[in-house]
Amino acid sequence: MYGNCYSFNTGANGADIIHTSKPGPSTGLQLTLFIEQNEYLNGSTENAGAVVLVHPPDTVPFPEEQGLELPPGFSTSLGVRLSVIERIGGKYSDCIKAGEMPLLYKGYNYSVEACVKTCYQNTLVNDCKCFDTTLPNDKPIPACVDGTKRTRRCMYGMANKQKTDALGCREKCHQPCSGRSYKETVSMSHWPSYAFDDKLYERLSKRSSKIKETLLDHNESRRNLIKLKVFFSELNFESITEKPAFDSVDLLSNLGGLMGLYIGASVISLFEFLEFVGKVCCLIKTKWNVSDEANIRVQMG
Repeated sequence: MYGNCYSFNTGANGADIIHTSKPGPSTGLQLTLFIEQNEYLNGSTENAGAVVLVHPPDTVPFPEEQGLELPPGFSTSLGVRLSVIERIGGKYSDCIKAGEMPLLYKGYNYSVEACVKTCYQNTLVNDCKCFDTTLPNDKPIPACVDGTKRTRRCMYGMANKQKTDALGCREKCHQPCSGRSYKETVSMSHWPSYAFDDKLYERLSKRSSKIKETLLDHNESRRNLIKLKVFFSELNFESITEKPAFDSVDLLSNLGGLMGLYIGASVISLFEFLEFVGKVCCLIKTKWNVSDEANIRVQMG
């Protein structure tokens, strides 16, 4: 929520996007993080480490809610695989297309979390007449933490309602019709090893005098250093596309087949019934003629 946040390979400010043509850790991103535990606030910072989130560059990252925690003293390998999802909108689902839902995060595509944050901020602005400083705002109103007791109480009340979804933001923010995500495979091992500690200290101490003063023994290295590897486990990707199981063409085709079957059977039955009636009439007429001929013979006789 309040730590330093860095983004890699976003293409922001005209920077080139770095590409890779091979899977595996050797062609991915490798970071050595120095977390400086001696600067943590006493009684306030519960966890030691860092948080990492792999996301498409056109969506807003929320590492405090979606990220993976990295503990110090470990080397974490994060193998990712791209997944592309295409949902059907309109009459088939309530997914949201790009541009349909206005967001406070300008320049980014729609995502569920960005929509929920926007809904929460708009509720604060409309009901409490103040805004949350951790979220974007484009209204000329004061911050909730700098306002009166009423505005602060209003913000705390809205925050509690947001946790239980009493504001209904989750119901309004449906899944995007088109989106990308990354499936992650995590593996970890202790790092650095005792055999590598001296060499690592020699290499890192040249970077900063503070590192040189802090990493005086192996225990300090385990307390303050994190190794992270992010790479593509496979260069192929998974594509999930929704299609209607029963579209209008199939409906008309099946209706035509059923109508042909039932109407055909009805017509055949109708002709068979008419044929039966005709045979009965012919039989009655024949018997009637035979009876008349017999009467005539009797009268003549």
